[in-house]
Amino acid sequence: MTNWLLACSQCGSRRYLDVGFNLALYGGRIYLYCERCGRNTEQRVLGYVEEDGTFVRFEDIVRSRVRHGGETID
Repeated sequence: MTNWLLACSQCGSRRYLDVGFNLALYGGRIYLYCERCGRNTEQRVLGYVEEDGTFVRFEDIVRSRVRHGGETID
């Protein structure tokens, strides 16, 4: 499982989402329920936390994919 950091595009609140798939494949944006807004809102993918606690920014994930010819790297 991967722990992704998301930010609501409406109110800016941040939350972690632990899922078993690569959110970077969705272009950096997904729709989820925001507790603060009280409705489904667009959530920006800010990055994810490695097992050792290191934070990997979304921009670094995209750059890595471009360097490797656009193939998916998980």
